[in-house]
Amino acid sequence: MIQREVFNWGVKLSVKPLPTTKPTLALHAEISHPKPSRSVEAGLSFSGVSQADPLRIVEAQTWIEALTALVQETRGVIAELKNEAKKKAAKK
Repeated sequence: MIQREVFNWGVKLSVKPLPTTKPTLALHAEISHPKPSRSVEAGLSFSGVSQADPLRIVEAQTWIEALTALVQETRGVIAELKNEAKKKAAKK
């Protein structure tokens, strides 16, 4: 499940795709509100896997699916923030 946190600077999305087997692994997306001279910016980050404790194939597939879902959700938030900015600009 993707968690959404709204801040004054933008939106942060987080997901822990393997909470029972590897609870420290997480994916994050930070999407900033557009600035006057820039569009919406988004950055994705994630924790790593060590060679001593690699992902099994099923865990890797789960990780891929979670990353894909996070990217799709990030695109949705980007569109949402762009639309909000257009509405604010149109009111002025």
